[in-house]
Amino acid sequence: MTPESGCNSWERWRLAGEFRFSAPNWPAGRRRSKGFRSGVVPACGRGGNCHPAGMSAKPIRVVIVEDHELMAAGLGLWVDSQRGIEMAGCAHDGNSGLAMCLAARPDLVLLDLELPGMDGMELAGRLEAELPGVRLLAMSGLTDPHTIWRVSRSRVHGYLEKTAGPELLLEAIQTVAGGGVFYSKLFTQVKREWLSQPEAFPRNC
Repeated sequence: MTPESGCNSWERWRLAGEFRFSAPNWPAGRRRSKGFRSGVVPACGRGGNCHPAGMSAKPIRVVIVEDHELMAAGLGLWVDSQRGIEMAGCAHDGNSGLAMCLAARPDLVLLDLELPGMDGMELAGRLEAELPGVRLLAMSGLTDPHTIWRVSRSRVHGYLEKTAGPELLLEAIQTVAGGGVFYSKLFTQVKREWLSQPEAFPRNC
């Protein structure tokens, strides 16, 4: 990863050592007894290739597409600190994100929904068409019913609020990269509420 790859501030901060992130302190060789959270389909349960600890054999290569540079830099530093995950690139708008993904061919794309040039939903559709097999995890500060409805009809494999903690983000990345789907508890709740109102949004568009 070089500064030219799109996350200049992430690379500068990583090299300067100005930020520190720690992985969740789970006991070695043990899974959490609580298992997966609501809304998660574990990859191992779907026939995914998992180690006993739930990690894939190779590092999960991640591209971050986030228009807020501070957020992108923080995510980049956090990803860089996690065992079994590595940065493959970073972009700050939809068009650059598409080009970055086509060049880097990551395992997973962590994408914002609100992006300049091409929004996250359009980017997800383009990536599915042009990079089959890539896994898509959406992150957003939006949790309104219309956003949840759009995400539920999109090509992404998971959704997480930007207010989520690092432990939940790690679980989401591992699950989605392993072939499962991960939707937050809030996403599931909002979706259930609008499904109970037939007039809220069209079902066949």
